Amino acid sequence: MDGCFWVYRRCFGLLLAITCILQLPFYCVVSLVQQFVDPFVAQFLIIGLSLLGAFLVFPLCFGAVVSASAGFLSGESIGIKAAYKDALRNYWKLFGANFLALSSQSLGYLFCFVPGLCLHASFFLFCPAILFEGRGVIGGLRRSAQLVASDFMQTVGIVFIIEYLLVGAISLTALSPHLVMQIVNQMAGRIPGNEPGVPVWYHLLEVLIFPLRGVLVTLVYLNFRMRKEGLDLEGEARRILPKALYPRCSSCGIILLPREIYCSVCGVKNGATL
Repeated sequence: MDGCFWVYRRCFGLLLAITCILQLPFYCVVSLVQQFVDPFVAQFLIIGLSLLGAFLVFPLCFGAVVSASAGFLSGESIGIKAAYKDALRNYWKLFGANFLALSSQSLGYLFCFVPGLCLHASFFLFCPAILFEGRGVIGGLRRSAQLVASDFMQTVGIVFIIEYLLVGAISLTALSPHLVMQIVNQMAGRIPGNEPGVPVWYHLLEVLIFPLRGVLVTLVYLNFRMRKEGLDLEGEARRILPKALYPRCSSCGIILLPREIYCSVCGVKNGATL
């Protein structure tokens, strides 16, 4: 968790900008519907907006956050445009894997909390598996389960801490003024009001927490791969990061990492191409 917060602080501006581009307009629409639309109609609109967020807004944002986090950890922070291009290239894979993961997790949580939590942990790493390894929908889910298998209880603990303890505590803090006001109104015999400031604070906290999840997933994925498969992070950076960001060696054509003058493959000096 220390490494997660360190990356989050170092890339705070970039990750927040990536998240705000799609999520702030989405949450503004949700708040407007809650405040100004008839409650009977609003409940159907909120369901539709929730589905839109779950299968369009959040997968794109999450993919872009994971891509930006991996870029920073590989030695070069990529920009907002490059991060979203990476997520858009793999959108349908992310959509399909996200749909299957959410559906199976929901069924698990309906029958009993533990199966849902276990499925959540098994599919925890499907996003980087799709983005960085080119896996398909089923392949990404299988790859996630494969990486998690030998450290399953550790992953379950990570999911439980970040998704339920941390997010739950922050959400309860954000909603506590609204809950207290409702209790006071009920004790006084008044009809509870719908205070406009409460959903705004709650949604702002959601925007702040969201990148933390993406950073955590990226760190866990890279950690598992380095420990279990001896992943060369520098070599992986040559493959997974957008090729347009880096020049190529004038001799062998391999992508050069930032500040790399001598090609690590053929040894040719490439100062003129940097």
